[in-house]
Amino acid sequence: MPALQSGSTKVILSLPNAMTPPSSIAHYKITTKLGEGGMGAVYRATDTKLARDVAIKVLPDSVVHDADRLARFTREAQVLASLNHPNIAAIYGVEDRALILELVEGPTLAERLAQGPIPIDEALPIARQIADAMEFAHERGIIHRDLKPANIKIRDDGTVKVLDFGLAKALSPDSVSGSSDAMNSPTLTARATQIGVILGTAAYMAPEQAKGKIVDRRADIWAFGVVVFEMLTGKRGYQADDVSDTLAAVLTREVDWTALPADTPPRLRTLLRDCLARDPKLRLRDIGEARRVLDQLISGAPDSNAAASSANVAVPARSPVWQRALPWTIAVLAVVAAIALFLRHAGSNVSNVPELRLQMVMPGDTNSFAISPDGRSFAFSANAANGSGVQLWLRSLDSEVAKPLAGTEQSFIPFWSPDSKSIGFFAHQSMKRIDVESGAVRTLADAPTPRGGSWNRDGTILFSPAGNGPLYRILAAGGKPEQVTQQRAQDASHRSPQFLPDGHHFLFYMHGPPDVRGVYVGSLDSKEFHRICVADGAAVFVPPNHILLVRERVLYAQRFDPAKMELAGEPFPVTSGLSAGWASFMRVAASNTGLIVYRLDETTRRQVTWLDRSGRPAGTVGEPLADAALANLSPDRRTLAISIGRGEGGANDVMLMDMSRGTLTRLTAEDSGAPLWSPDGTRIAFQSGRVGLLDLYWKAMGSSGPDEVMFASKEAKNLTDWSPDGKYVLFSSQSPTTARDVWALPVDGADHKPFPVAQTAAEESYGKFSPDGRWVAYQSDETGHTEVFVRPFPGPGPAVRVSTGGGQQAFWRHDGKELFYRTSDDQLMAVSVTVSAKGTLDFGLPQSLFKIKGYVVPQTDGQRFLWLLPTGNVSQPPITVVINWAGQQK
Repeated sequence: MPALQSGSTKVILSLPNAMTPPSSIAHYKITTKLGEGGMGAVYRATDTKLARDVAIKVLPDSVVHDADRLARFTREAQVLASLNHPNIAAIYGVEDRALILELVEGPTLAERLAQGPIPIDEALPIARQIADAMEFAHERGIIHRDLKPANIKIRDDGTVKVLDFGLAKALSPDSVSGSSDAMNSPTLTARATQIGVILGTAAYMAPEQAKGKIVDRRADIWAFGVVVFEMLTGKRGYQADDVSDTLAAVLTREVDWTALPADTPPRLRTLLRDCLARDPKLRLRDIGEARRVLDQLISGAPDSNAAASSANVAVPARSPVWQRALPWTIAVLAVVAAIALFLRHAGSNVSNVPELRLQMVMPGDTNSFAISPDGRSFAFSANAANGSGVQLWLRSLDSEVAKPLAGTEQSFIPFWSPDSKSIGFFAHQSMKRIDVESGAVRTLADAPTPRGGSWNRDGTILFSPAGNGPLYRILAAGGKPEQVTQQRAQDASHRSPQFLPDGHHFLFYMHGPPDVRGVYVGSLDSKEFHRICVADGAAVFVPPNHILLVRERVLYAQRFDPAKMELAGEPFPVTSGLSAGWASFMRVAASNTGLIVYRLDETTRRQVTWLDRSGRPAGTVGEPLADAALANLSPDRRTLAISIGRGEGGANDVMLMDMSRGTLTRLTAEDSGAPLWSPDGTRIAFQSGRVGLLDLYWKAMGSSGPDEVMFASKEAKNLTDWSPDGKYVLFSSQSPTTARDVWALPVDGADHKPFPVAQTAAEESYGKFSPDGRWVAYQSDETGHTEVFVRPFPGPGPAVRVSTGGGQQAFWRHDGKELFYRTSDDQLMAVSVTVSAKGTLDFGLPQSLFKIKGYVVPQTDGQRFLWLLPTGNVSQPPITVVINWAGQQK
C-alpha cells in the first residue's frame, strides 16, 4: 500500500483509472496531490473548520461503485478511527468517498533504507515504536496486514508513525471471513502490473499469508521481523525478480542470517528468529513480548539468559577483532574440513555420505571462476590487490587464504589445464596461460572479445576469441590458431566451450535466433555439430554422466551419455535464482571429482535519486527498481527511459518513468536495453539481441507499430549516444581484429553507412558527443588501463587523454564546460573544459566530487546528477560448494 507523502520528491505509482482531482471535499480544501496507488489517490488538504492540514485518501472506483463494499469499508474505518496512539497515523473520519487522515511529515522508512542499513542504536528505538503501535492495535483486534517500510514514517523529531493500519482489510473486495482476504493487499490486487512495486508487499508477507490463508496477528509479527531485519542489514530478507519468485522465497527459504551485523545482540537475534519462524505455531505470539525485549536492549538491562551481558546496547560496544572474526573463522574451517574430507575419499564409495552445501565468501567482486579438475583449487577473477581493476586469485580449498596471481591484471574467464597445474585466462585482448607453481605467464593468441576456453589432456586449447565468431583451437604450448566450428548464416556466435571426457568432443553454447540458440555438441575431428538442448546459457559437464544447464533462473541437471552424445531422462532442479544469460560469464563450474560450485544471482534494487554536487541525496522518484541499469532522460526532462532486467536469461526491457509521478510504462518487451532519446524527443533508439547479436532499433513515441531496425550487422553493437543535431548515433562494435571500436551511424538519408570514430588495436567504447556535437569523449585501454580520451568529430584530429589514473563512462555537462567520468573505485571526477583561441579544447586537472555506486543518467547541469542508486547493503552472494552431490545417484 502506498505511503502518504509530504515534503518529499518521492512519488507513488498511479492507477490506470486515476480520477480527476476534486477541488474540495466537505469542508476540506484540497491544495496538492501527494500520490496515487492501489488504495486511491492521496491529497494534501486544509481543514477549514479546525485550520489544520490533513491528508485525504480518495477511494478508488472499485470501492465507491460497490455499495456493499463501501458500507463495509465505512464500518471498518470507524473501528480504525479508534486507534488513538502516538505511533499510529490517525484516521479523522470518512467523508464523501474519501478518508480523512493525519498528515505525517517526514521520510518513510523505505526512503531512509535507500541510504543503507541503520545502525543498531538508531534502529532499536524505531523498532520499539513500531512494536508499540502494533501492540496497541492488536489489543483492539486490529491487524495491519500490509506492514512494510513504505508504510512507516519517521518525523524529524524521531517519532515513528505507522500508516494505513487495517486498510488492507477495510478495502478488501471479499467478506471479512473470506479465505482469500490475506492475499488482498492493495499492492497485489490493484498494482499487480507495476514493476518493482508488487514485490514491496510480497516480500513482507508471512508464509500463511502468501498461501492465501486466513491470518491473525502473527502475520504482522512476521512482517515486523522482516522490517527489522531490513533495517539492520540494509537489504530485504526476501527479494526476487518477480512475485512468484518472491513468494517462493517466503515459502521455502530462511533469510540470510549471516547478513546481520556482527555486533547484533544475541537477544535481538533470538527475537528476529522467533518473529520469522515459518510455522505460525512456533512464531512469537505477542508483539508485546518483542516490545519488552526492545525496551531491555535500549535500556541496557542485563540478559538473564546470557552469561554476562551488561553492555549498554543503545551504543553498542565494538567487539574485539578476534571475537568478530571467530564466527567467520569457524565457518571457513568447517568448509575446509568438509572439503578436505571429501577430497580424501574422492574416487572411493561415498554414496553413504550425505550431500553438503557450504558457502565461501570471496574477496571483492568475483565475476568469473573455475574449479580445478582435481577439485582442490579454486581460481577466480576479482578486484586486484592493488585496488586497480581486476586480476586472478587462487585459493586452495583446504585453506582459508586466497592469493593474487602476479601478471594476471585485467584478467577474467579462467579455465584449468587437465593436470590442475596451469590456468588459461583472457586479458588485454589476448588469451594467456600461467603456471601455478612458478608464476610464469605466456601469451598464446589474440582474443579481442573472448567468451571462454577449455583445455584437453592432449594439450589442445579450444577457445572463443570473439563474441561474434566461431571456435578456434591452439596448442597449449603456442602456435597458430585453427578454426574448429563453421558458423551458419543464422548463427550469431559460438562460445563457452567445454571438452568432454574423450578430449575430442565438446559442448558449446550457440547464440542466435530462438530457433538455433542452445547447447551443442561438436568435435575436433569435424566441423559438424548438433543441438542437444535449449538453455539460457552454456552447459557444464559433471562427471561421469550429467550436465548442468540454466533455464529461467533455475539450475537443472540432466543425465548425459558422453559416448552417445545424447541426453537421457528428465531434467531435475539443483537450485534456483541463477541466471546464465548468453552475454554473461558462467556462474557454475564442476571438477572431475564431482565437486560443484555456483554463485546465485546478485539482484540489486536501484532508486532513481537526485544527488547534489557533493553527492548528497536531494530527492527520489518512484519506487526502487530491481536490476535497473542504463537510463536516459528525455529532452523535456519529463520522462526517463530505463533498462530493467527481467531475470530471464539476462533479458532486459525498456521502461518509461514519468518523472513527476514515478509511474512506469513499457516501451519494449523483446530483450532491449541502452535506450536513447532523439534530440527532438520523438523517437527512442535502443539495442536488442532478439535475433542474435545486439542490433540497433528505434521506435517512434506514441506509435503502436512494431520496432524498426536502425542498423544490423554480424558484429555485436552497444548504443551509447545521439548527436545534438539528431544526425548521428554512436555505438561501439566488436571486431575480430581490433576489439571494440567507436562508430558513428548516420540516422537519415541515403548514406546510411557507419564510419569509425575511434578505431585502434586497443578497445574503445562508450562514446559521448559534446553538447555542440564537435567532439566525442570515449574510453580506451591503449595505455594498458582504461582512460578517458576526447577527439574531434567527425575528424580528423588527434585524441587527447583527459583522465589520470584511470577513467571510464565519461559524460558532458549540458553547456560543455565540464567533462565527468568514473574511476574504477566508483569516484565521480570532474574536469573543466575551455575552448582555446585556436578552437581546440583545453582540459583542467581532474577533481574528485564524490564516491558512489550505481548508474548515472548522463544528462546534467553539473549541479545536480540523476542516479540509479543501489538501495541497502549491496553485497555479492557467496560461492556455494556442493560436496557429494546427491544428483549423481539419479
